[in-house]
This record gives sequence, structure tokens and C-alpha cells, in this order.
Amino acid sequence: LWVVEWALAKGDRIGILSENRVEYVDAFFACGKSGVVLVPLNSRLAAPELARLIDDAGIRVVLHSRAHSELAERVQSLTAVERWRVLEDLDLDQASDLPPARCQPEDLWCLLYTSGTTGKPKGVMLPHRMVIWNAYNTVASWELRADDVAPVFTPMHHAGGLAVFLTPLF
Repeated sequence: LWVVEWALAKGDRIGILSENRVEYVDAFFACGKSGVVLVPLNSRLAAPELARLIDDAGIRVVLHSRAHSELAERVQSLTAVERWRVLEDLDLDQASDLPPARCQPEDLWCLLYTSGTTGKPKGVMLPHRMVIWNAYNTVASWELRADDVAPVFTPMHHAGGLAVFLTPLF
């Protein structure tokens, strides 16, 4: 529903600045369903670093948790992004009557930023195909079962949190 409310279209980018929480999972799967690209933001970065990533990614909306409100305010003053929303204030559970977007395998689901060995963050494009096949392969290689459960301790702004642990468990 927030996709419609904020006039986001398939391919638009939405950033998330938060610790691991249920709303992060909601946002991840809502983006996958709507075709909006999720850009997880590392809350350990400084405000100018986050502002550069936000501008580079072309983010239209930033979601942040209350725990990161102070950092979000500093970043907001450095970017042109107009929509900043507190996760705890959103009704992400509200069902939508909208049909899912018709996403193709190569359409982006996530844009993750990594510094690699150069120290300069680069956006790594994760298409739907990659997210889904990674989950299937992890389920098969780890021999996961439907009754398996595990906490996700790795940050969801990292590929380990989203791709290695979260999606295979779902």
C-alpha cells in the first residue's frame, strides 16, 4: 500500500536504515512483490557516506527505525530525498488489493553496497533470479527442512543477512 501512497513504480529505489527487525523483512518482501528495488543502508556508516550512497542509488524514499533517527536526520540534511519515514509509524501489515508486479528474472530486487577491497562502496545489483536461486541452492546444500528455524544475527544490510540466512529460511 505504501508503494501506491508514495507513488513508487517498479524499478524505483527505496532505502532502509535499520537494525534487524520484522519491518525490515516486511519491506524486503514488499519490494520483491511490487518491483521496487530495496537498498539496504549500513547504519555503521557516517552521514556523508550514507548521503553519497543514497544519491548514487537514486533513492526516492528512506525508511529508518527510531533507533537511527538521529543519523537519519543528519543524512537527510545532506541529500535531496524528500520522503523519510519511521518504520515503527508505518502499517506494513496492511494488505493490498493490488496484484504483484510482473517482475522478470533480471529485474532488480536489491541493490547492496559493498566496499570490497578498494574502500569505495559500489552498488551490487541482485536480480530476482539471483535472490531466488541462491535461496533454493542454500536450502538444498544445507538440507534445510520446513520446520527449521534460526535467528538472523548478521545485519540485513549485508548479503549474509538477506541472502544467506533470511531468504533460504523463508
